[in-house]
Amino acid sequence: MHHFVESNFSKFFSSLCIESLSMIDNSKRLKIFSEVYNEHKRLLLNYLRKMVNDQELIEDTLQYTFMKFYENIDSIHNFDSVKFWLIKTARNEVYSHWRNKHNTVVSIDEDENSIASFQDIQKDLEQREFLEMMNHELEKINPEQREIFVLREYTGLSYKEIASLTGIDTELVKSRLFKIRQRLIKKFLKYV
Repeated sequence: MHHFVESNFSKFFSSLCIESLSMIDNSKRLKIFSEVYNEHKRLLLNYLRKMVNDQELIEDTLQYTFMKFYENIDSIHNFDSVKFWLIKTARNEVYSHWRNKHNTVVSIDEDENSIASFQDIQKDLEQREFLEMMNHELEKINPEQREIFVLREYTGLSYKEIASLTGIDTELVKSRLFKIRQRLIKKFLKYV
């Protein structure tokens, strides 16, 4: 379904002429912003929650990222890469904060789940236990490697996009992901 939404989203933006982008009227600007916000807010929240354990920083970064998108909407010519642009902007803001405050990456929070029945409660508890174990293991991994894992597994960026975002070679991205996955598999096989 996500692919379907993304393809409709891309078609919507493809229909806009590039030369008209520099003169988007406010109603189109708000429509574009609303579409992007609704499609990518949850993805960005998940990324930020997995990189930072500071709700205020998460909210500030999310707001800053969408504010920058709104300010730069006229200069974005390839709306197929909006997801990448948003993640890169959020990432840069988080790294800027860390440089300025000398903070480190802390832990990863799980998504909130709604509970409707006993089976859902049991499943929710199992998921929470698994996520706690996953968080614990991911905290042991250095922040650069953890970020690669989060970018791939939680935001769905391609190897090429991750390489571009982090400034490392695509093969190194694949190698690091392989090592992280092997480490996690080895750890979690003990519990199976």
